[in-house]
Amino acid sequence: MLCSLLRHYGQKPKPFTYLETHSGEGLYLLQHQHAQKTGEAISGIGLLSDVIGHPEKLKNEDLRAFAMAVAEINRDRPLSRYPGSPLFALLFLKEGCKAILCERQEDILLSLRRNIKLFDHDLSANRVTFHQRDGYELSALFPTTPARALMLVDPPFERPDEFNACKKLIEDTLIRMPSSVIAVWYPCKNKHEVTRFERYCGRIEASAASIRFSVLPKPGRMSSCGMTIINPPYGFAKSAEAALQELSSYLCPTHKSPFSIDQTNE
Repeated sequence: MLCSLLRHYGQKPKPFTYLETHSGEGLYLLQHQHAQKTGEAISGIGLLSDVIGHPEKLKNEDLRAFAMAVAEINRDRPLSRYPGSPLFALLFLKEGCKAILCERQEDILLSLRRNIKLFDHDLSANRVTFHQRDGYELSALFPTTPARALMLVDPPFERPDEFNACKKLIEDTLIRMPSSVIAVWYPCKNKHEVTRFERYCGRIEASAASIRFSVLPKPGRMSSCGMTIINPPYGFAKSAEAALQELSSYLCPTHKSPFSIDQTNE
């Protein structure tokens, strides 16, 4: 969904600022012990390995852009690396755009800098700025330059008040930069908490789109997640639906209803 957002938001000629609250390391090795142990790589991006090498097989433009981005990170090698959201974003940023990346843990921030530098050589030109801070404090950096902004809120959901923190950041952002696009990712573990959050977003005086995607449940693994987008770009929801429909045919072909999209205040 991030690739779809970036592609649609970047269609206008004006540059924008990409912001991320919990950036992580930015690059993940698919052969790493953790990825092998959980089976996430095999049952996730591994099922798309054929189309990653041949994105022309994909019908949806958003999904094709995603496949091309993953292929760019792996370049001429077999599928062995998966880009985190910061790297996905940098591949879509045009001239004049900037990125502000937050990561609270120092060792992870160092890895993020190192991984991004492998693929982006414009760090000296202030194309990307890094902040070691709690991502929920991101509004302290507002307003941004460029003023157009797309923010990804992608927390680990380890805090008991994570959804409340997301709500506070949404409110602060819409006060300071009301036209910003805000995308919040969340696991669908507690059905009642997720529903309350999505209803909250639906009551905001701004358009919103809530997406849920699920795969067939397996022991010890998250089977469903969601993303709510405040102020989604024009045409995003329709294209995202087509992308999810095609993606579902690869990831969960036997799952009859793997995703849903609900829009408010269109």
